[in-house]
Amino acid sequence: MVRVQLKGGVWKNSEDEILKAAVQKYGKQQWARVASLLNRKTAKQAKARWHEWLDPSIKKTEWTRTEDEKLLHLAKLMPAQWKTIAPLVGRTATQCQEHYEELLDQAATGNSAADVRQQQQLRPGQIDSHPETKPARPDPIDMDEDEMEMLQEARARLANTQGKKAKRKERERMLAQAKRLADLQKRRELKQAGLLSSQPKRKKRSRDIDLGAEIPFYKPAAAGFHDTTSEAARSEALRQKRLKAVNFHQVNENIYRTRDKAAAAAQKREEARMRVLEETNAKYEQQAKKLEEDIESQRRPRGMLQLPQPTMTDTELAQMAKVLTAEQEASLVADSGSGATLALLGDYTDRPLPTPMRTPATARRDLVQEASQLRKLSQAQTPLLPGQETEFEDDEDLADDMDQKLAALPTPAMPDRRGVGATPLTRRDELGLNLPSDAASASGGTFATSHYSIRELARQERRMLKKARMELEAALAALPAPQYEYELAVPTTVEEGEEMEGVVTLPDQADVEAAEQEARRLEAERKFRERSTVLQRTDLPRPTTHVMQAIQESEAMTLVREEMLRLIQHDAYMYPMDAKSHEKEDSKLKKKKGLTPTPLPPTTPVVLEKLSDSQIQQAKSFLQRESELLVDERVLNVIRDGKAENRQDAIEVLQRETSHAYSNRGSDFNFRLSHDFADASSESKCIENLSREFDILQSATEALAKKNAKLASKLEVMNGGYSKRSKEFADEFLETFGRFQDAAIEESVYGLLESIETAAAIKRIEKLKEEVAALKARESELQKRYGELAIERRRCVVANKQV
Repeated sequence: MVRVQLKGGVWKNSEDEILKAAVQKYGKQQWARVASLLNRKTAKQAKARWHEWLDPSIKKTEWTRTEDEKLLHLAKLMPAQWKTIAPLVGRTATQCQEHYEELLDQAATGNSAADVRQQQQLRPGQIDSHPETKPARPDPIDMDEDEMEMLQEARARLANTQGKKAKRKERERMLAQAKRLADLQKRRELKQAGLLSSQPKRKKRSRDIDLGAEIPFYKPAAAGFHDTTSEAARSEALRQKRLKAVNFHQVNENIYRTRDKAAAAAQKREEARMRVLEETNAKYEQQAKKLEEDIESQRRPRGMLQLPQPTMTDTELAQMAKVLTAEQEASLVADSGSGATLALLGDYTDRPLPTPMRTPATARRDLVQEASQLRKLSQAQTPLLPGQETEFEDDEDLADDMDQKLAALPTPAMPDRRGVGATPLTRRDELGLNLPSDAASASGGTFATSHYSIRELARQERRMLKKARMELEAALAALPAPQYEYELAVPTTVEEGEEMEGVVTLPDQADVEAAEQEARRLEAERKFRERSTVLQRTDLPRPTTHVMQAIQESEAMTLVREEMLRLIQHDAYMYPMDAKSHEKEDSKLKKKKGLTPTPLPPTTPVVLEKLSDSQIQQAKSFLQRESELLVDERVLNVIRDGKAENRQDAIEVLQRETSHAYSNRGSDFNFRLSHDFADASSESKCIENLSREFDILQSATEALAKKNAKLASKLEVMNGGYSKRSKEFADEFLETFGRFQDAAIEESVYGLLESIETAAAIKRIEKLKEEVAALKARESELQKRYGELAIERRRCVVANKQV
């Protein structure tokens, strides 16, 4: 009984190495030859193993997030088209399909990738349906005899030590014979089991198209105007040649000896098949033949197509294109004119209907005639001599000779070849400048096609131009009288350097407004500079009224106070504050606190003496020198008191004292102003002032507290989500940090365990080596003892036989 060997299963490391070496030697096309080195794998399995696992271009790393997104997007656009998706993602089709199913399982179960892979692992007893995409199984130490034989044969074939074609063919025949015997054994066993019937299987009727006998969806082309019998003969010869082509799948080492025999046999088989087809389709062939005969009977005889020589060269075509371009430019210039002059031009645009095409007559006769006339002109004497004139006659012999050489035109007849049968030019004469009697316009020929002499043609041309000019003048004179009159005034240009007398130019209104605006700006800046320095500083507070009380001081201080009061009154009158809302808030606050409302600014103007810029600068310089003297005096006092050692330290001490003094004062300007002018010696007034300052500060504190509470609630509403997310992130960070610490502890523990195990493994290995050496020594000793006993036994047996 022949042994049936099923191919497939898990790939081993040895098979992978053989497959790599075979692909390197035979390439990635001859998979049958590659699979012949593998006893347990087919060509299809070897090809799948290479393209799914062993190919170096396959990417086997972990899938990235970008690849996952791309895979999901492409799977949504092209569902189940893994062969198309694979090159776009950069993976194989099987990898894309398996990873897509893994992602679907993750989304369905909510487990991690590791858990899904563990669930997808094969259980004991299950068979992997696609083992080509799995890692190879390690080779066992004790291989089977089949595997050892496979390795030896692969090593010999890949090393090319027995690379004989005959041996390879013999091996392939043996494999085919083994496959045939295995199929026979399989059919015999199935037949014995009752799974196959002994009756011959009826051949199903094929409904497909036999591509070797007919062309699918073939539709013969319609007959044209020209004969194509020669092309049909050539195509029939090519078809017969293709039918006799050799089938290269059956080529073997004896092809050169059996080529004629195989060709004859193939031709006989083809003829027999065609006879069968003709017998089965005889009725159809008769109908087709009858239809073809009817078409042939109705078809008129077709003649050979003869085309005349081209009448225009590339140079003439280029000149014609230039003329057309010039006409288009002239038409554009004419269209851009006025309506009064457009009536003088005709309509030379494209016709609404295309010009009918006609076969032009050849101009060879005209060219010969023109050449003969030019030859006569070159041989004649000068035309200045009187009484001599070169006459041109038709060269009948040359013309008749050329007429015989002219190609036959497809028109029925040509009674007059010199101009009657020629294609005339398209008449596009809107103003009637060309007459029908004109030979050039009637026949459409060139200057040399006329039968008159050159002088006669020149005279006719001059007469035609004169007549056309006269007709044009008459047509212009017959124009109707103008309905409207237009006068054109040519502007007079004034040369540079000439002065225009008596011309008044008005300025532009925008320039006038800009100049007025600039003047107002300068006046406002001047008035701003004339104000007091207190108003020039916008960051300083202003009193709403003047202080009537004044302290009896020195004469200089009195003058300063009076001048200050006049400035305050003048500023309050000239530049009042926009105090509508301020007055309401001020009156409410003062009513609440029991204070008198602020009086309105004075209604009588205060006249101030106007000072020039130089006087203001002089006063500023005086104040600067005075302030420097005061600073020097205070610096000397500080140094004298021992608070500082040099000028720099003294200035720093004065700055600290000044800032401390200003920080201890109240924020309300009216209160500070009234506190400055009040009598500081009165204790009751001091207490009253301090209580007022406390009330002001307390009310301001309450207002700020309410405002802060509103802002805090608004910020809590706006940033509540952010604060919640921040808290979540903080908790997540702490949790992650805890896991990190646990992982660090585990890493250190397992690292220590690894070092301990490594040291212990070395000791265990040494111990096992010692045991192996002892066992080997014991085995050698026992083998030696066994040999001695075997010799002694044989000796005893021989002695017994002799006895």
